[in-house]
Amino acid sequence: MKCTQQVVDGIPQLPSANPLFCCLFCDKATMRKSHGSRRSTREAFVPGTSFHMDSEFIRGPKNLQEVLHNGATPKETIIKSQDGFSSYLLIIDAATQYIWTFLLKGKDPPIAIIDQFLNKHGTGIKGMITTTNGGLLHKSKTFNTICINKGYQTNTADLLENLDFESAGVESLHHTIRTDNGGELAGSEDFRQVVGEHGYILETTAPDASNQNGLAERPHRTLKEKVRCLLYTAGLGILFWSSALI
Repeated sequence: MKCTQQVVDGIPQLPSANPLFCCLFCDKATMRKSHGSRRSTREAFVPGTSFHMDSEFIRGPKNLQEVLHNGATPKETIIKSQDGFSSYLLIIDAATQYIWTFLLKGKDPPIAIIDQFLNKHGTGIKGMITTTNGGLLHKSKTFNTICINKGYQTNTADLLENLDFESAGVESLHHTIRTDNGGELAGSEDFRQVVGEHGYILETTAPDASNQNGLAERPHRTLKEKVRCLLYTAGLGILFWSSALI
């Protein structure tokens, strides 16, 4: 702005550029809720060991272009796109921060999509379940059948106190999936079951603590800004948000 003022007539005098100068309007416009906690020191440096998931929707007035160009009054707010999608699922790898998005047509948890995704990109490893030799679990055919169906290996020991936990994989990498407490994902028993079948531990955020899943929450704002920019440039309404997102 200081350089522009030197070659353009009519620009008001700008304050001297110093570290204390700031734009009050920009400060107000970019305010965000403070979560009041320090940044997590736990990092996942191995791809595929930790994923953050969240579902979101994009909405806006039906007459978006008229509002932008003609100053019309916003009409009915719509969420569903012209090809029938109402929301999208966002998955981000905590190690690489690579983002995947999947369009959704309903409110039901996208179990098939998540199952296929973890089969392709997940690295969850099933552990070893050790029971006491001759104990109730060791004798239970139902327990052994469940372990086989879920992909766990079984072993027996005379005394559980003598187990070698390091060789059993206790100190190996933890595979986690973090979501909020919404009914779309964490509230679904089918979702919890799929996560467990792939060897992942489900982590849920506390109520009203979106910062605990900030790695997934922040990309939502970036994607929405991208979608709106593409729609404004192309002269299209909010009905085409799904095409702009993908």
